[in-house]
Order: sequence, then C-alpha cells, then structure tokens
Amino acid sequence: MSYIGSKARRFCAVLVGLVFFVAGTLKLMDPVGTMLIVREYLNFLHLGFLSGVAMVFAEFFAVAETCLGICLVTGVFRSHRRMWRHIHLLPQPETRLLQDAN
Repeated sequence: MSYIGSKARRFCAVLVGLVFFVAGTLKLMDPVGTMLIVREYLNFLHLGFLSGVAMVFAEFFAVAETCLGICLVTGVFRSHRRMWRHIHLLPQPETRLLQDAN
C-alpha cells in the first residue's frame, strides 16, 4: 500500500474511532434514554418480551462502542492483525501428521 493510502486509511480510522468514542460516552452518560431507544427497537422488531433486559443491552452496546472507538484511535487492531496473520500461517498439527505419513 502506498504511503498516502496508508495515511488516509489511518486518518479515517482515527476519525471513525473518535465518532464511536464520543457516541458511546454520551450513551453511557444517559443510560435511561439509551434504554428507552433499545426498548423501542425491540418492540419494532416484535421482540417486546426482551424489554426487561433493555438496560443490560443498552449498557453493553455503549461500553462496546466506547471500547471499539478507543481501539480504533489507538490502532490496537493493527498490531493484532499482524500477530494473527503469523499465527494463521503456521501449519496446523493435522497437516504435519499427513505430511509425515506420506
């Protein structure tokens, strides 16, 4: 990837991360309002029987959104992507057994 492309990609990640962080923080500041919105979504989707756990859903989504924003701003996923790429390239134990049998 070119230098300009990587800088533009990083800028977009930071911008989206800031939006997620601010939105999640605002949702954490008003959990009752977020609960009401989640309850309306559940009723619209004909899942009204889940209205009792709307507060749990609201807090979980707000915390997840805030954490995702922090991860995007700090670039945590970039370093983990390299690690998983190397782990994925390692041969699996079953593959080695099949190669040894031949």
